Amino acid sequence: MFTDKIPRPLAIVYLSSFLLLFLSDWQRLQTNIMQYFTILLPFFFGYNEDFRRVVSHVVLVGCYTWSGLLKFQPGYRSDFCFLMKIFFYCNSISSAFPTVFNLIMYISASAELCVGLGLHFQIFLSRENWALIGIGMHMFIFLNLVYQIWEFDVLPWNLGFISLLLKLYVCPTKARYESVSTEDPEENDAPETPSREIQLPTISLAEYNGVFMTILRVFFFVLPGLNLFGMWDAYFSFGMYTGNDPHGMIQFSGEKPALIPDSFIEMNHAHIELWCIDSTWTQLYPAEHTLLALSQQICELSKEGFDVWITPKRVIQNGFEKPNKKKYKCDPDTKLIHPS
Repeated sequence: MFTDKIPRPLAIVYLSSFLLLFLSDWQRLQTNIMQYFTILLPFFFGYNEDFRRVVSHVVLVGCYTWSGLLKFQPGYRSDFCFLMKIFFYCNSISSAFPTVFNLIMYISASAELCVGLGLHFQIFLSRENWALIGIGMHMFIFLNLVYQIWEFDVLPWNLGFISLLLKLYVCPTKARYESVSTEDPEENDAPETPSREIQLPTISLAEYNGVFMTILRVFFFVLPGLNLFGMWDAYFSFGMYTGNDPHGMIQFSGEKPALIPDSFIEMNHAHIELWCIDSTWTQLYPAEHTLLALSQQICELSKEGFDVWITPKRVIQNGFEKPNKKKYKCDPDTKLIHPS
């Protein structure tokens, strides 16, 4: 698909560098890094071309399906409005036509969900056509972010998605058409397609039931569902642009906490995510434990105490209602963050 062989020394360096990258800073564990890491693993373990394609297929299907499903909650409005603000103002449309607005919002989430299901089950359209719809979706996001000059780290990721969709489902490879199938080989006796030079046997997920594929299926098809209950991190669940991330704010009454630049202080508080985005041009890893870990580092260097307010994500247990904020305190004596 990409290359036939990767030398073992290079594989060891690659895997080791990834582990060191994650262990040194949890913030680096972005969804795109995790996806690329998974897709490249079969190369380093010596799996054949067919298996590599199946792994890439599972990664894409899990990503599109769960990313779409996790948008079916009210918090999606904020990120939907961010992507749509080049076309209309959400407040005016949602106030005048709330039902129409919600319909459009959830149709956009359904489109992403349908790409994932369509690639796997070929619902209504072929995989090639679903892939083309996915490419159009990524081109929209890419051009949108370029126009808004925002989140440039997401731009190459969208190009990576487009490349995978082209390689797996649309374009010929090595002068032959290699498609991904979820059917058993015996059940697929379709004649050769004249429009392609050679129609190779389709790849069947049923052929691969080893430990690696079992872990892969659980990780990409099952575990992301726990995010609906707040029991699995958003980036491990492909919850991109869902508008349902936890938020953190530091509030103080005396001297401003250490590390936080003056430019991010508003009256007597600072929003942690805005500080991160402006400083690194990337989103903070969206989890309460990340917000608390960062607050702990600030607490250790601060002369005075401060409060940390965390707004948790919406969960299915309370019908995706907006949750109550959690309050934590930085103790200036012990230099520890604890619940208040």
